[in-house]
Amino acid sequence: MKYSISFLGGERISSKLIIGADGINSTLRKKAKIKTRTWSYDQRAFVAGLKTEKFHDYTAWQLFTPTGPIALLPFDLMEGSNISLVWSAEIDYAEKLQKLTQKEFVKELEEKTEQILGKIDLKTDIRSFPLNQLHAKSYFSERIALVGDSAHSFHPLAGQGLNIGLSDVTSLSAVLIKARRSGLDIGSKRTLKDYERSRKIPNLTMAALMELFKEGFETSDPWVKLARNFAFNMATKNSTLKKRVIKEAAGIT
Repeated sequence: MKYSISFLGGERISSKLIIGADGINSTLRKKAKIKTRTWSYDQRAFVAGLKTEKFHDYTAWQLFTPTGPIALLPFDLMEGSNISLVWSAEIDYAEKLQKLTQKEFVKELEEKTEQILGKIDLKTDIRSFPLNQLHAKSYFSERIALVGDSAHSFHPLAGQGLNIGLSDVTSLSAVLIKARRSGLDIGSKRTLKDYERSRKIPNLTMAALMELFKEGFETSDPWVKLARNFAFNMATKNSTLKKRVIKEAAGIT
């Protein structure tokens, strides 16, 4: 049995398996009637490409402010001063940011980041969207498999979305290769259940960790702050634990 996809240009493709990698608002997921669990973080993300005065030294910066975390992520390692911005702002503050001109926005960003990378220039337009967490109740339907944001979406504060999505693709590829070698149908429930089993628990665990991470840095409770700092210090001093955390974040097993 095969499924077919028709394109606007009239082209039609048939396959034993269709893979949905079309983002958090996945059309394929909706067509397959796969239900999701979703909730709002009550924040908006502001994303843009930046050029900084200082060299980023191949370092990603995560700054925690009272109005939300700011991530500065190097994306052009050859250039050395190109940065991707992900600014997660609480709703009230986000409304203020949306009213600023680009010049005012950059000034506000420089103040919030204390110019750790010097003066900032915008290289792209600023885009904004609401932040929600989403998790599909199933990663597959009949001859359909979901990967990446189509299956799950987390808070961007740790920048793990891409790594987790790539881990989904790696796991699905391994399952499909094994099925083909065993003479099994790659689009069968048995095959796709193996894929879901390999990814669902790790992804739910990461979702829980991101939630704890977010709450741990946003809280004003001194005891929670003390526990958070203790945990980070222990992780930093324990080289084995530190390497394990880095591998998990990078999707390396």
